[in-house]
Amino acid sequence: MPSGLSLFTHYLLLFIKSGKYRKQYVLKKMVITMNKLY
Repeated sequence: MPSGLSLFTHYLLLFIKSGKYRKQYVLKKMVITMNKLY
């Protein structure tokens, strides 16, 4: 399990590379992950 920051960076890069519709999905996943960490 990566640290919170590297995980955040991972999702951020995924978000940037994602298409318009996939962005909402990635963002939702990111929020869920962040809520679990903190």
